[in-house]
Amino acid sequence: MRLRWATHLHTTWPPLIMALGLLLLLTYLLFLSRTPAPTHDTDFHAALQDIALADVQLTRDVLLARTGLLPHVDSLAQTTGALRQALSRLQPGQNASSDDIAIHLQHHVKPLSTALGEKFRLVEYFTADNALVQNSLLYVLRAGHGLSLHTAALGQTTVVADLAMLSHALLRLLHSPQSTAAAELLELLNRLPPMPALQQDLDLLATHGRRVVDLLPQLDTLVRQLLSLPTTRHLRALHDAVLQYGARRAANAQVFRLLLYLVALALLGTLLFLHRRLQVQAQALRTSEEHFRAITETASEAIISAAHTWTIVSWNAAATSMFGYQASEAMGMSLLQLLPAHCQTTLTAWLAQQEAPGQSRTPVELPGMRQDGSTFPLDISLSAWSTAQGSYVTAMIRDLTTRKRLEEQTRQQELQLIQANKMTALGTLVSGVAHEVNNPNQMVLMNTQMLADTWHDVIPILDAYTQQAGEIQLGGLPYAEMREALPLLIQDLHAGAEHIAHIINDLRDFARPFARRRPQPVCLNDAVQRGARLLRHVIQRKTTQFQSELASSLPPVLGDVQDLTHVVVNLLVNALEALPDTTGSVRVVTRLAADQRSLVLEVTDQGAGIAPEHLARLCDPFFTTKAATGGTGLGLAITATLVHAHGGQLTFQSKLGHGTCVAVTLPVAEPPLAQASTSLALEHGLEVPGTRPQSG
Repeated sequence: MRLRWATHLHTTWPPLIMALGLLLLLTYLLFLSRTPAPTHDTDFHAALQDIALADVQLTRDVLLARTGLLPHVDSLAQTTGALRQALSRLQPGQNASSDDIAIHLQHHVKPLSTALGEKFRLVEYFTADNALVQNSLLYVLRAGHGLSLHTAALGQTTVVADLAMLSHALLRLLHSPQSTAAAELLELLNRLPPMPALQQDLDLLATHGRRVVDLLPQLDTLVRQLLSLPTTRHLRALHDAVLQYGARRAANAQVFRLLLYLVALALLGTLLFLHRRLQVQAQALRTSEEHFRAITETASEAIISAAHTWTIVSWNAAATSMFGYQASEAMGMSLLQLLPAHCQTTLTAWLAQQEAPGQSRTPVELPGMRQDGSTFPLDISLSAWSTAQGSYVTAMIRDLTTRKRLEEQTRQQELQLIQANKMTALGTLVSGVAHEVNNPNQMVLMNTQMLADTWHDVIPILDAYTQQAGEIQLGGLPYAEMREALPLLIQDLHAGAEHIAHIINDLRDFARPFARRRPQPVCLNDAVQRGARLLRHVIQRKTTQFQSELASSLPPVLGDVQDLTHVVVNLLVNALEALPDTTGSVRVVTRLAADQRSLVLEVTDQGAGIAPEHLARLCDPFFTTKAATGGTGLGLAITATLVHAHGGQLTFQSKLGHGTCVAVTLPVAEPPLAQASTSLALEHGLEVPGTRPQSG
């Protein structure tokens, strides 16, 4: 077996490892073949677009600022900041992965970053120089207008004309920096005459005018440099690189998809190979299982396998014949359920004390329990074994009923005892009482009769002797007193022995094996009295408030007195066990029903009561609310079966904390049968309402 298992592992593991490897490779290729646009790629494309737009906007703002059409230079700073921010988005992030586009295109981003950095520097220079030019130009225009008014008031018409020409030359210079307007402007500034009253203003005007002449060529140079920067070319190159990178990724993804397809085909082939191998192995297992099942099904012994929790997992035909359960019913039930409750712990402890798993246990004899609740002797041998799924126990069970019957020729046919609460020891009790009590009791009966006859013969002799010899003593008492007391003592002794014999007969009748007996007219009160006598010691131990109210003149029922006695015993035992203490009462009532066609037996207790959800299941086999105290769940099931066999009904009324009332309704026998019942009862010396039992 171990060699076969090792060979199985050797031939199975390589394909499984191959399939697992192909599955991992398939997952890896599936990861590589994805072509979604990651967040970094989308942001990179958006940054390129933002840089292109911001670069064009910055160039536009520079030209507008140069021509004086830009109202505020703040837009240059804002555009430069947006351009810087967009450029920073082209750089790899802190958590950049190996497939981040910014990492792969850094050699294209670097020239663009350098060109933009140069552009940022030139824009800063341009912004500073343009601010000076605009400031100086504004001063020249305003100051020239003010000086024109003052010089006109002073009568300096020549200066007024020069200032007007100065404004025109300045405007021509702004529109054509390369024209002769710069020389003309400098000539006009140098030609301004000295005027003590306005000399300071004239000097400032000349200074700002010369600054405009000096800075305008620098501004034009800066503008030309800004326009000549290759940012557009670098952007186009970077854009082309992005397209090429995307094309490469798409091509790689296509290759990976092809590889993915090939690996999927390989994995499919491996799975088909494994499937075929599993089919072959499954066929071999089915063949082996069918061979094993054929052996087990044809075996004469019951072969039952159970998990480590005693849950049955396999069941053969011999087990069905032996215990009565079909395979579908036995699967899932406990193996211990096939034994009486008092033997289950014995079997568990016996298994724990045996040798290591894999070795057979010495067979042990235990009573088994069939589906109908009857017990029988069996021989059970257990063997423990383990698999990867857990530990199991296999039981080889032989029915010892035939062997026991052959060994005990004097014993009646093997009893199919109906299990009920604590009634499993009844057979031992009956055989013990019959053997140990009945024989001595019969001797007592015979001896008491002999003593009575002997005393009857001796009295005349003793009377004659006392007349001659006078008063004598017998047993330390005067003869006259002994002559009256001794017959009474002998009579009491004989009556006690007869009472013992009566109880023994009741026990024998109650414990007689269940069989298909011909129905006879039965007095219900007689069955109640028999059950009460059998449970007399239990009643005295359980309660001090036992009440029996038996209606007189009840018609008989058609049935079996032993079965009805069994019904009474089961109901009384349940009622007594429900009492919390000895102060609780149990009341037994028999009466004629209102329809005059049936009899009613009621057993009422002041016990704990039954929960409403349990009332409907009380008669289900193996259902019990007293599992912790050894209840088997068969007492009421058996009682219901016996009542239904008599054509009656069993009903329950209960309330938690207030007790339970069980009512048995039985149909009365027909009038001819009732007369036969009375005759039969009188013939056997039983008590019948309206009569007295006959002695003998």
